[in-house]
Amino acid sequence: LKSGRSKVGQRAVATHTAALGGSTAALMGAFAQHGIITVDDLDELVDTAMLLDRCPAVSGRALGVVSLAGGGTSLVSDLADDYGFAISPLDAQTEDRLRQLLPPIAVIGNPLDPTAGFGRDSARLRATLRCVADDPNVDIVVFFPLAAEPSFSQQLADDLVAVASDIDKPLVCIWTAGRHLTDGAWHTLHENGVALFTSTTGCMRALRHLATVADHRDRTPQPASAARPQAAPCDLTLLTDPLSLLASAGV
Repeated sequence: LKSGRSKVGQRAVATHTAALGGSTAALMGAFAQHGIITVDDLDELVDTAMLLDRCPAVSGRALGVVSLAGGGTSLVSDLADDYGFAISPLDAQTEDRLRQLLPPIAVIGNPLDPTAGFGRDSARLRATLRCVADDPNVDIVVFFPLAAEPSFSQQLADDLVAVASDIDKPLVCIWTAGRHLTDGAWHTLHENGVALFTSTTGCMRALRHLATVADHRDRTPQPASAARPQAAPCDLTLLTDPLSLLASAGV
C-alpha cells in the first residue's frame, strides 16, 4: 500500500513521513519486477491478504460462477470481464451432469443460476458446486448466495465449508447481503478458511492480485533446493543481558 501517488497525496506524505515516502514511479517499477502486489486502499489490502492466505495462487483466469439470485450472475460476470477474467462455457460432460441435479427450469451454463429455492437442498447444492469445480474450463469457483435469513444462511455456509474441503480449486464466496450474519454464517466461513467477500468489486480486485502472484511465480526461475545450513547454537543467557548480546553481534 503506497500513499502519495497524487500531487496532493505527495504533499500530505511530505508533512508526515517526508523522504520515507519515496518515489512512486521507482517503487512501482521495483514492485512489479519482484512480483510485489500494490493496492489502492486498506479495504483492498485486507481483502487481498485474506485471499492469499486462504487460496492457492492459480495461473488460470476462468471463473465458474454459481448464483442463487439471477441478477447475481450478470453482476459477477460484468465485473469479472472488467478485471480480465473469463466466464467460459462449461464442458458438455459437465452440463450433462448438471441436468441430472438441477430443476427443469434452470438454465444450464456458466454463469449458472440453479434458481433461488434450489439452495435449500444441501446435497444437490454441494454436488452442483463440486460439478462446476470439476469442469476443465473452470479455474476458480465463485458462489454468490445473496441470502439473509439466518438459518438458511448457516446451512449455505456449512455447505460451502464441506465443498471447499474436498475440491482442488479455489472457492470464493461473495455475500453482499446480511451484515447480521457476522456471528453466524460468516463466522463459520472465516473460521474454516473459506474466502468471504462482502463486495463483488473487492473480490475481483483480490482475484486479480492472486493471478498476478501466479503469473510472477510461473515466469520466475525457481532456484534448486539446497540444504539449509545448520544454525549455530544460541547462548540463551545473552537474552537476559542486552549489552552482551549486542557485543556478540559486533555492535
